[in-house]
Amino acid sequence: QALAEYQTKRANELRLVSRMEKMRAKDAFRKLCTDILPTLPAFTSTQNCRFDKVREGLAKDDRFYAVEEERTREELYYEFVEELKKRDERNKRSKRREAKDLFVGFLKGKEEGGGL
Repeated sequence: QALAEYQTKRANELRLVSRMEKMRAKDAFRKLCTDILPTLPAFTSTQNCRFDKVREGLAKDDRFYAVEEERTREELYYEFVEELKKRDERNKRSKRREAKDLFVGFLKGKEEGGGL
């Protein structure tokens, strides 16, 4: 019975360590994308850039191989690109909103001053 308890406990510890390693590898890959992708000439966040076009540039770093499966690397890459697109769109929207607010404020100032 003590052996069975030890084996169960040890198996749970190993699963936890494995899960933590995979999480660290994914975080390292995301950091790699943040660091390397903007410097690659083949990568543009505004267009649909395929993984195989930037793979060679990313593969030069050890963090690329921290994620074991190629399919997982590709999924993480596309998630990163999608987040970039969403962030760019949010920035565009906020700039547009800010410009609109400034223009409306300008018009109200002109209207109060009798310029219109």
